[in-house]
Amino acid sequence: MSETEIIFGANIDPHARLDITMTGSDAGMAIEEGFITTTLPYGLNVKSGRKFLPIGRVNSVHPHALIYADRPNALVNILGPDVFIGEGVFVDRPFFVGDSMQAFTA
Repeated sequence: MSETEIIFGANIDPHARLDITMTGSDAGMAIEEGFITTTLPYGLNVKSGRKFLPIGRVNSVHPHALIYADRPNALVNILGPDVFIGEGVFVDRPFFVGDSMQAFTA
């Protein structure tokens, strides 16, 4: 086994949730993602902490969960071989179009 992930999640109160993803490998333990999600009026969600950046479809997926061995060449050529993880505040507003859910994220 090259890497192990442990995922913790808990509701802090009725309007906030904490999610932490820890990874362990030969190099040691690290926090891959850790963020608090808060629900605000008008359907706004605020996530604060460390998270995979929503750049395209592939970057927000853990590398081991991809259905192919390597990241797509177009993404690697434009953004480089690394997965982009950002620290900060993310605001999104989900909305529904027919049977699908879309989201505006800033």
